[in-house]
Amino acid sequence: HKLLLSATSTFSRKLHSQLESKQIVDALDLIFKWISLILLDPANSFDTLKAGVELVKEIFDKLIADRYQLLDFEAGSILPALCEKMGYEELRYEAKKTVKSARKIYPLSKLGNHLVRALDSRSNETKAECLICLQELVAKYGLKVITARDIKAFGKMLNRGAVPQVEFECVMLLAEIYKRKGETIWFSLGDLSNEVKGLLKEKFEQTISEIDHAADNKMTLPSDIPQIKLHKPKEEGKSKISHTDDISTIEDCIRTLSNHSNPQQEQALAFLDKLPITELTLYVNTLTPVLADGLLNMFESATYSLQFIKAYLHFTKKLCESSMLIHNLPYTPLCKLMSALLSCLLSVGSMSYDDKDVLTKVVNLSIIALLEQCAPNASFKVMLNLYKEAEGKEKLPEVVVKCLLKLTKALKCLIEEIDVVELLKDLQGYIANSGPSAHSETGARVVKTILNELVKLQGDSILVKYDKVEKGVGSLTMKRWITLMLSAKKVQDEKSLNKLKPSETEETA
Repeated sequence: HKLLLSATSTFSRKLHSQLESKQIVDALDLIFKWISLILLDPANSFDTLKAGVELVKEIFDKLIADRYQLLDFEAGSILPALCEKMGYEELRYEAKKTVKSARKIYPLSKLGNHLVRALDSRSNETKAECLICLQELVAKYGLKVITARDIKAFGKMLNRGAVPQVEFECVMLLAEIYKRKGETIWFSLGDLSNEVKGLLKEKFEQTISEIDHAADNKMTLPSDIPQIKLHKPKEEGKSKISHTDDISTIEDCIRTLSNHSNPQQEQALAFLDKLPITELTLYVNTLTPVLADGLLNMFESATYSLQFIKAYLHFTKKLCESSMLIHNLPYTPLCKLMSALLSCLLSVGSMSYDDKDVLTKVVNLSIIALLEQCAPNASFKVMLNLYKEAEGKEKLPEVVVKCLLKLTKALKCLIEEIDVVELLKDLQGYIANSGPSAHSETGARVVKTILNELVKLQGDSILVKYDKVEKGVGSLTMKRWITLMLSAKKVQDEKSLNKLKPSETEETA
């Protein structure tokens, strides 16, 4: 314990005096893994654990000052341990404060995902504190903290039954979400027992009363909470958002945006941008292709102002970041939007706008958000098909390959959500329809990379799953690749095992 305390103290001193930011960043995942081992060792004293949490906070503060953004594997090296320590009574405050500060160097949606994963902890105190932390983040930053899948997980937690403290905090979190999603929350919650439904219905009704009371007394509510609209029945027919001239409904706004020569496009975009995301759920299948067409037209026409282009791109990014809108988006509008964003990225890069870097960043973030928020299988299917269509186009194939490789790196995190059989079908479909060109050969190498990652994660069970794929053109190639990859994996596993075995000399000694 004394050695660990001395080590953390020494590192803390060097952090502020000798170590440069680049030195820290280069070894960040190793540093975080070391601290995680300290935090998760039950034999360590309170002073040692406290020193570990404080050291993480100091590192976070330095990264925040340097405007560094954590990579997924770096965040994954420390956040699980920090979340677990939130259930440790003496460290609760500092651990939670440190976790919440990570929002400045890590996307809120991903931070929320780590807190949701921590609900699998054996400690009820950890579960309760993670739920409280999620409540506080949702209350301050809205629905960008959680996804529709997370909401379904909260419902399952209540269905399974939980200790009173955890159940109470879970209900409180769902009430906070209800303030923003309204009645559409029931679609995300999935099947619930009558007991859980009754419990939530009672809490939601109480939440409505609290919002109405706040509005009646002119109290300030967070901007993303619709005031007094949660329990009022909607008027029959169209969803009204304004009464200005010809634009009085969401449908009118979408129709206006689809007409690229309409002078009221800016007005329509402004109306849609002010709406809560929940208001757009029924229209997303119509709105998405219209936005995609607008993105393609925007850089071909000289009629749009830079201000309108910025507003349009920011609204598109807002839509892409919403799991509620994107996760169940059908293939066709999803593919159209992704194709438009990729084309837009290349168009912005060739423009001479003063704010070209800003626009490029917004489009990049939109593409990343779209990949993250749509269903994992859909993201692979869309990108594989877009790569086929990109043959002969300048720069586009390279961008699509980068997206596919990014998805492949994330497979380890997505493997529980992804339908492996469907992914194998899509990979085989690509091989079946590819020709002898250099473009197709590059695509085949990408397919091999994805397949190799699946083999690493699934092992021999991938053959069982591949047997469920309908055989046809490309199936012999796929089967041969899988067999070779499994053989290579077996050899690698044996080598790793032999390294762990003691040598004959060591056994004799």
